[in-house]
Amino acid sequence: MKDIAFLEANRALQLMHAGQLSAREVTQAALQQIESLDPQLHAFVTVRPEDVLREADEIDARYTRGERLPLHGLPLAIKDNIDTAGIRTTYGSAEFKDHVPERDASFVARLKRAGALIVGKASLPEFAAYMNTRNVFVGTTLNPWCPGRSSGGSSGGTAVAIATGMASLGVGTDYGGSVRLPAAFNSIVGLRGTPGLIPTYPSNWPFDTFAVAGPMCRTVADLDLMLRTMSGAVVASPLTPMQGYDGTDVDARQLRVAWSEDLAGLFPVDAEIRTVMQAARKAIEGIGVSTRDAAPPMGGVRDSVIPLRDVRTLILHAGRLERIHEMGNALLIASIERAKRTTALDVAKAEIARSRVWAACADFFDHHDVLAMPATQMVGFDADAAAPKVIEGKDIPEALDTCMSTYAITMMGWPALAIPCGFSAEGHPVGLQLVAPHGREDRLIALGLMLEKELRWTSFVPPMARVQK
Repeated sequence: MKDIAFLEANRALQLMHAGQLSAREVTQAALQQIESLDPQLHAFVTVRPEDVLREADEIDARYTRGERLPLHGLPLAIKDNIDTAGIRTTYGSAEFKDHVPERDASFVARLKRAGALIVGKASLPEFAAYMNTRNVFVGTTLNPWCPGRSSGGSSGGTAVAIATGMASLGVGTDYGGSVRLPAAFNSIVGLRGTPGLIPTYPSNWPFDTFAVAGPMCRTVADLDLMLRTMSGAVVASPLTPMQGYDGTDVDARQLRVAWSEDLAGLFPVDAEIRTVMQAARKAIEGIGVSTRDAAPPMGGVRDSVIPLRDVRTLILHAGRLERIHEMGNALLIASIERAKRTTALDVAKAEIARSRVWAACADFFDHHDVLAMPATQMVGFDADAAAPKVIEGKDIPEALDTCMSTYAITMMGWPALAIPCGFSAEGHPVGLQLVAPHGREDRLIALGLMLEKELRWTSFVPPMARVQK
């Protein structure tokens, strides 16, 4: 069963399509991992063993009738802020402990029609806010590589589920790095796509271009498979429609890769990250990819982040402003209180700052095809902490400054792929963030696929998940 649980999704799909493996067997393998490991790791808020086995049997029955579905019977973990019809969706908040949506998010419906089977709803911080995954239902989601460390946030539950074989495929959401950070902390792959590539309708803010849903997988090849199903416009979404991703024919070795460890000093980065990044660069150049030191001129982008986040915070929480102190997420409470003091002038200045940075960066991707940089500024932090307090020997009083490596990219709307690129001396995973201009996920996936094949950076299994308990 453990061997089945850690099959690449593409390989499991191939075996199921060939009749050499059943959807029930694949689902049972994932459920066995959940039963064995989740009492320690707390990756799921809700698990649905009976229902998902029944659905697996239905997939097997469809197979006997000649059907071969694109995601035929693959176990799927869905972050618990994403609506799933008939399945409890708590948003990590006691306020929604009994909430059961009537309809699926648009991309969830697509995944289900393609044959993916939801094993459960993955843990997150309350209302998916901030970078450590913990909530009132399951406590803190622990990192399987080092259970004393954070799994990252806010898609930490999804990342842990994928890393430990509790699911073959996963979905998270990303605003300031909520797919990319936990992907890096758990040595898996995660994508923040161009806003609109994966429509998130229905949503409390359907015009939101900051937060996106993103696939999370053990390999780039599996992410490529998943993205083909998830992406593409829906009529109900007001965002500018984008053509769905249908694969890549980019020659990765011809890509011009800009390389930066800190975006020209925009944010602090721990020495452990820099060491792994430097080794990764040598490895990439060793397989024939050209890199050069370069960074988009993003000085001033930080000035745009907090006021624009405040606007989004008020839009999403306007209906609970009088009862915010009933929440368990102290950082979110503080964020809402600050947002209430934010003025229209603050927001105007933030948009002016962002526009100036955009103008300064407008031609960067005329001269470079991909930007390579760290996915995180640190290898992890204590599981009991809300956020890191020190990076590169410097005190970090504002949580925002612990994830500017991802926030800066969000502000520009650029797509970004987080892919494992090695481990620190103590064995903590480190992630590489590959960034491209709007709509060029094909470049990211082409480069990621080549790195995966040539350097074998993916598919590592955490030590505690290797031996069956």
